[in-house]
Amino acid sequence: LPKKAGYEFLGYFTKEGDDYKKQILRSDGKLVEGITSTEFDTDTVLYAKWEAKVFKLTLNDSPGTGGSGEIYIKYGDAFYYDAECKNPIAYTDTLKIPTNPGYKFCGYYTQGEQGFQVITEKGTLGYGFTLYDFTSDMTLDASWQNGIYTLELNSDGAEDPGQLAFYEKRTVGFFHNIECSTPFDGITLPKKAGYEFLGYFTKEGDDYKKQILRSDGKLVEGITSTEFDTDTVLYAKWEAKIFKITLDDNPGTGGSGQFYEKYGIGFYYDAECNNPIKDTDALNIPTNPGYKFCGYYTVEEGELTAQIINEKGTLNYGLSYYTCTEDITLKAFWQEGVYTLELNSNGADYQGQLAFYEKRTVGFFHNIECTTQFDHITLPKKTGYDFEGYFTKEGDDFDKQILNSDGTLAEEISSTEFDSDTMLYAKWKLHYYNIKVNSLGQGKTFVDKDSAVMGDKITLTIIPESNNQLDKIETISPKDLQIDKNYSFIMPAGDVEINVYFKQITSPDVDPHDDPSHGGNNDTNNYINNGNNDNNANNDDPNNINSDNSSTNLANDNSQNDAPSGGFDLSGIIICIIILSVGALVVSARYLLKHQKNNT
Repeated sequence: LPKKAGYEFLGYFTKEGDDYKKQILRSDGKLVEGITSTEFDTDTVLYAKWEAKVFKLTLNDSPGTGGSGEIYIKYGDAFYYDAECKNPIAYTDTLKIPTNPGYKFCGYYTQGEQGFQVITEKGTLGYGFTLYDFTSDMTLDASWQNGIYTLELNSDGAEDPGQLAFYEKRTVGFFHNIECSTPFDGITLPKKAGYEFLGYFTKEGDDYKKQILRSDGKLVEGITSTEFDTDTVLYAKWEAKIFKITLDDNPGTGGSGQFYEKYGIGFYYDAECNNPIKDTDALNIPTNPGYKFCGYYTVEEGELTAQIINEKGTLNYGLSYYTCTEDITLKAFWQEGVYTLELNSNGADYQGQLAFYEKRTVGFFHNIECTTQFDHITLPKKTGYDFEGYFTKEGDDFDKQILNSDGTLAEEISSTEFDSDTMLYAKWKLHYYNIKVNSLGQGKTFVDKDSAVMGDKITLTIIPESNNQLDKIETISPKDLQIDKNYSFIMPAGDVEINVYFKQITSPDVDPHDDPSHGGNNDTNNYINNGNNDNNANNDDPNNINSDNSSTNLANDNSQNDAPSGGFDLSGIIICIIILSVGALVVSARYLLKHQKNNT
């Protein structure tokens, strides 16, 4: 029989590709029952089939107790909790750790002089072996050491954590290795950019308690080898470093000179970091006759790179408190006669461009470096208003126009206009939107004004002709315009178009003025709407007449009045008709004269 370490021979088989097919020889090397001398009619290769063996690893806790008892390894495959190899042991899994009073568990090891650790002191699988190192059942012995405790070092996010642990052998001393063969003389220090290492401490919750190692990595005086009686995590304590930032005004003068950064905390006026610099604080701005100060910049290989202090002397927006990891010098950036023209949009919904720049005697530009020639700004937008341009101001009064309503420079504005940074203010005027009313059918509709600003209250006056009545009101634009029962609405931010429909009264015997849907009571003045035309009124009446399809059916089909039981007095009816007709003509004439006057 063939032999292969770690595997069990299952027999010889034929193969098709990588697949075993028919077994010819059994695991004992003999022919499988039924194989005869007519099986083959050509030379044939038979292939051995192997199965990885499963070995039992007994965990000997002596003289301790409480371990897991045993585990299993499938040769070349993995460790398992069970002999059937259905429940694998992950490298993050923790086996039961045995205990032995007065001793420290150091893991399970193979036996003999060349023994190696299989299970670590934490109960996890070790790393110093392969899955092919086990070729038989074996016993792993627990390793015990008299009072040896691991002091794990948590560097609290250091880029270079330095030494990760050291060990206390109780009553004996401290050591670098768990075997306690190398006496402790100080750790390799951790390193964290921007911070100064203060030492390693014990902790309770988030509070540092007792210091164990000094800032130089050595034991604090008074710490002895009876300090710990269990494994313990020690935590690095850090203090943010303070870096000096020197401001080089050259060739200008008059700047603040320097300020300070406490790493990750903030910027300060003083080296003790008692007086913080707020985002709105402005440092002293240096001066340089004939030149414009553009801020302080970092310098790399003689070139200006990142802006730290802007041209107003304030910290650059979004500047990180992790800017410096050493003392640095910032250099002032100067440009000849470059002035910022800041644009105040004066309450715009969309602010548009925020600034442009004048390079004196040269021209106007979009950027402070003066590389993009100015043509026009991105315009601001304010609902209900028309933009008239940007102006200078004296007090609350607009003074000189600098930019036109299309964002271009006003005529005669030259690059000698400004000799300092200047704020320009947007000027707005109310926008008048058009009102269009279409009368469809036999009747007329009047509106108290042809155009209005957003927020004005607008009222319609609706006059059907004889034997006609109002059918419905339809809002064409905007569709969601709300018209109340008095035929009034609040002017939106946009043109308005309304259709007013009239229809013929089904019974000619009923005067439209008597139709209850129009106010009735035979009163001509009730039929003509003389609503309140105050501007900027808010209509809070929820009883508006609009329906979901933006039209309102105001017709009243009850135009047939019941006749009195005693018959009709014809002369009385004629007199009433004459009076009503004359009254209607008078009121209509007065309204038309008023409307014509308003239009004029």
